[in-house]
Amino acid sequence: MNFSISSIRFALRCVLIFSSLASTTALAQSTVSGTVVDQVDGLPVPGVVVRIAGSFSATVTDGKGVFSFNNIESNNNRLEFSHLSFNDTVISISSNSSNPLRIALQPRTYLSEEVSITATRANDRSAVAFTTITKEDLEKLNLGQDLPVLLQLQPSVTTTSDAGNGVGYTGIRIRGSDATRVNVTINGIPVNDAESHQVYWVNLPDLAASTDNIQLQRGVGTSTNGPGAFGGSLNMQTTT
Repeated sequence: MNFSISSIRFALRCVLIFSSLASTTALAQSTVSGTVVDQVDGLPVPGVVVRIAGSFSATVTDGKGVFSFNNIESNNNRLEFSHLSFNDTVISISSNSSNPLRIALQPRTYLSEEVSITATRANDRSAVAFTTITKEDLEKLNLGQDLPVLLQLQPSVTTTSDAGNGVGYTGIRIRGSDATRVNVTINGIPVNDAESHQVYWVNLPDLAASTDNIQLQRGVGTSTNGPGAFGGSLNMQTTT
């Protein structure tokens, strides 16, 4: 084959053009990284969503507040930072931007209505006489009987059993008060009947097998069923 000088020159020009385009594209790709901190105390902020504006590229800061993008166009890009506890922030980056970046977010203030926090458990600082029965304690006593029978050795507790075997219609009294004056809850949810305030343990067979711990409060305590539970409270937490 015979090639003319003009065709060879044309081929060389094409190679040079494609080479220059490839090098330009390579130079336009860069890595952008940085750290997001709290503007108030300067501590890193994890979980911040960092997004390149106008694209689907996004990442999340790690436990040290660090983020990184690879192979992005370094000219005329904008990074968007969003977090539930901070105001949204947008910054522009270019080829002469410092790298890594340091972005300080301003904490966001929420105005809301009053929040009430209630609890159904007493602690050592509460003015309540109570006993906490653990799962290990229940396993030593549990023979498939109703819960009142397993608690009959607790202070100020008296139990009854219609059948005499601890299964079926059983009852519990705390400091002499019957079940209508004892607040019984499971995971904070009242078990007492809404009308009679009785607790029918016959409907809860072998509840102890699914119970993680029990707090037995003697006298007025952290009742969630109203002031009627002055005899005591029985708060059960199921297996977690």
